[in-house]
Amino acid sequence: MSETSNLTDPIIAPPAPTYRIKFIIIFILCVGMGAWFGYDGFVNWPAQNDAAAHHEGYQQGDPLPHSQMDMGFQKVLMVLVPIIGIGVLAWCLSRSRGEYRLEGMTLHVPGHPPVELQNITTINKKNWDRKGLAYLTYEQGSEKGTIRIDDFAYQRGPTDEIFDRIQKQLLPPENAPTA
Repeated sequence: MSETSNLTDPIIAPPAPTYRIKFIIIFILCVGMGAWFGYDGFVNWPAQNDAAAHHEGYQQGDPLPHSQMDMGFQKVLMVLVPIIGIGVLAWCLSRSRGEYRLEGMTLHVPGHPPVELQNITTINKKNWDRKGLAYLTYEQGSEKGTIRIDDFAYQRGPTDEIFDRIQKQLLPPENAPTA
């Protein structure tokens, strides 16, 4: 295969399964924690208070192991923590929806119109080597935007290949003489 045909072959980077699995686990943990908080607030802690109140050494006015405020806080956490889990999962799925696709000189990224590479005005690759994050700013007619390229949320190999191809097309070689 010639070098030219390699540059025109489409590259597709679907979401990374490990990225989504991590956030699904976080969601499951949040739901489990919410159930645990609810169990403590409605069942376990009231039972501990009841057992302490009926203990033979207990005197009226002695503090119980768990105050009404403690149990109320557990009930609030029972609701809030799963909601946070749902929010985190929704954010993750939104962040990794669709796919990155580079076809010839056109980049397709979810949430943006197809962008011709010549319309990319800046490449911010400050965090590319360390975090696999790059930002591409484009101006295409009246549309302007910034595309986030993330090789953690999308499959690393194809995402890196897409970014390398974009750099080859738009950036001068590092060892090229400057005029």
